[in-house]
Amino acid sequence: MARVQMPQFVKIPVTAECPNPTRSDIMAGKHLIVIDEPTSRHGNDQGMLPLQALMASLASCTHVVANQIASELGIVFRDSHIAMTGTFDTRCYTGEAKVDPPFPEIDMTVTLATDATAEQLEGLKDQLRWRCPVAATFSGAGTRINEIWDVTPV
Repeated sequence: MARVQMPQFVKIPVTAECPNPTRSDIMAGKHLIVIDEPTSRHGNDQGMLPLQALMASLASCTHVVANQIASELGIVFRDSHIAMTGTFDTRCYTGEAKVDPPFPEIDMTVTLATDATAEQLEGLKDQLRWRCPVAATFSGAGTRINEIWDVTPV
């Protein structure tokens, strides 16, 4: 993967059709994402929760940007797996309190095989923290991202 040339600012449009009080059919380009609430919260459980979509965005962005950086550094990344759990303070949703940030922390485990040296991997992780827009957004809001990197040498 070569370095991607992009304009400084890019608009990211999405639209939502909302057929009932809990379901959103999100169109992003030609792709549909269904987001809904579970039946326990009056939804129909026809899609992931909005907060799961947020975590999915962080996992996906981490994956894409880490691979971009690895390519730029000439590092091989294989067999990657990302697992994360966000801790959500429900008091903001229930109206009990204004909390900042609503996600005080996220635990993220990245498992992969690589030929990177320890120094290269640390450099990649440092870049990833500010180059992944989703991670940078969480960090800028005050969320602590606890990273575990489970690395197998290639």
